[in-house]
Amino acid sequence: TDALQLAIDTANLPALGQLVQDYPDRDYNNISNNHASALWWSLMPPRGKRIEPKIVTYLLQHAPINPEQTLAGYTPRQYLTFACTQEISDIILPFLTEAERHFNKPAAQKDDLAAFHHQQDLSTFVQALEEFAITSSTSTSFTLDELWQNDELIDKDLRGFDFSYTNLANKTFVRCILPLTGPKKLPSTCKLIDCSVPMTHTYLRHQWPALFHQLCKSTTPPSAFTLFCLLEKDAQAMLSHHDRYGNTPLISASGQKYRRTLDYILKHPACDSTILHQTALNGFNALINATVCKNASNVNAILEHPDCDEHLLTHQNRDGNTAFMCAVALESDNGEIMHNIFTHRYAPQQFLLTQHNRLGHHALSLALNLNIKFQSQSQSIKRLLSYGQKIYPLALIQLINTIFRLEAHIKAQPTRRLADAKKEHIFEQTTTLKEIIIFFLRSIDHANEQKAQKLFKKEYDLLSKFLQANISFFDALNPLRKAIYQHWQDLTGLANLDKSHSCQQIVKITC
Repeated sequence: TDALQLAIDTANLPALGQLVQDYPDRDYNNISNNHASALWWSLMPPRGKRIEPKIVTYLLQHAPINPEQTLAGYTPRQYLTFACTQEISDIILPFLTEAERHFNKPAAQKDDLAAFHHQQDLSTFVQALEEFAITSSTSTSFTLDELWQNDELIDKDLRGFDFSYTNLANKTFVRCILPLTGPKKLPSTCKLIDCSVPMTHTYLRHQWPALFHQLCKSTTPPSAFTLFCLLEKDAQAMLSHHDRYGNTPLISASGQKYRRTLDYILKHPACDSTILHQTALNGFNALINATVCKNASNVNAILEHPDCDEHLLTHQNRDGNTAFMCAVALESDNGEIMHNIFTHRYAPQQFLLTQHNRLGHHALSLALNLNIKFQSQSQSIKRLLSYGQKIYPLALIQLINTIFRLEAHIKAQPTRRLADAKKEHIFEQTTTLKEIIIFFLRSIDHANEQKAQKLFKKEYDLLSKFLQANISFFDALNPLRKAIYQHWQDLTGLANLDKSHSCQQIVKITC
């Protein structure tokens, strides 16, 4: 194993060819403690070295290797796509594709293929074999038990180890090459000083921010070793990187299903207010992106950041939507995202409810509009209504607009389809309208009735006239509408009601 690793690390093709020829039956899919294959070992060069395409392609062509074997959650193809330069991946990927194609063939065909490659190529290595003596004298091999005799590791090559389930508390790594298979989180007492991971060896220093950003986009969460080693180099440059769409690593990480990478970025000292408020070309910040991706956990992580302020909560994307409006429109997690944004300590609640997007919608009108079109957003509407007096004036005016739109929708239905429309579509809308009216009655009951009537007199008058003019519309749809209309007539004469005829009684009757 040491000789094989050494041949790969030193890019000695003749020695590697001799080993593959002499030991055709050895397990090339497991040559290290973390079960890395020879192919994976060739993709993880030591410090000062880069991936050698000639070594990788030789292994793919001649060694009995599984080209789809995963390490740290990545397949070789995924790793080549985001963790290697374009120049290297362009050379290797065609050979990898061919190896993947032959890997699923019957064993006899694979043996014939390997024999053909050996016959064609190994003869060219014979003269060079004398120049290389296969030796393990320079090996840095040690066992895991020997590793932990000291809490400080200096100048160790740890590519072959797996620290995924190892307690690293009070451990210090100095100038070590760390493996891909690292822990999900690093204890606060674990120190990494001038360490590196193999993928950084394949990039030039100015390319590291782009590599870090690629890791944040990966569907497989990178290890804490990888993230720390890159952020340690230049955290500000890493976190400020923009891709061609204007996304930053923070914005990209906010859209992932897992929270690990996002947490690591948010807790880093370099993730300040400037990083948190950066936006992409479409106007998305990290909060909006996490909301659109319907990830309540990521939204909560951003809301918990000490620099999450009113500006972040009220920021509008290119379409004029805030994160709150996006949550209303998407109706995800039973309103959890919407509620957590609305109840944030710095949330300007009245502003979030009244802010308009480029189409002129505020939160409630957006929810009602989507409800009419798609019979959805009922949870968002109920959640908005539960905010009580803060949305009262908006809801009262929006109710009139909603009735207008419902009436227009019914008139547009062909006569033969009107019955189906009532059952499948209109009934849902009448229920929503009923909830809104009942909400008004409850809201007024909780406030000073005289003051409410005076403050919203214009809205009361407008709604009353509209309902009177459209009594036939109510009669045609649902008997419940007629009952609501009758009690609304009483409500418009609110000042003349005696104490026994309160809004609470109207609510009871209407429900």
